[in-house]
Amino acid sequence: MIPFDSDIKGTTNDALIYYRQAFAFKADNGPAHNRLGIWLNRQGKFNEATAAFRRALSIDPHFAAAHRNLGNTLSAQGKIHEALACFREASRLNPEDHTARHMVSALPGAIFLFSTESCKGGSYTLRET
Repeated sequence: MIPFDSDIKGTTNDALIYYRQAFAFKADNGPAHNRLGIWLNRQGKFNEATAAFRRALSIDPHFAAAHRNLGNTLSAQGKIHEALACFREASRLNPEDHTARHMVSALPGAIFLFSTESCKGGSYTLRET
């Protein structure tokens, strides 16, 4: 059984116990790693969430939702170029994923906004993210 947020009540440790049980039952459970990544992302544990999504994708590279969720986590960390690649792959794998498709069109503008360090003399100084 994959724990869902509605199943996890109580402490952080309770949630981790659910996920450990899921992995003990089936270590290569891509959907469980994806759900863990979502949960970790909501806790603000972006590096751990990234690792969980990457684990889900190592199990199933065609897992479109894991690509989208990894994109969400990377964009929250300001890694816009990497996030954009994830959203593009999610859109390619699942053309019906409207969220991923929206992010593909929205992020190019965000790259400019997030990468602007300062406005000096009427021109922007950009940094690579």
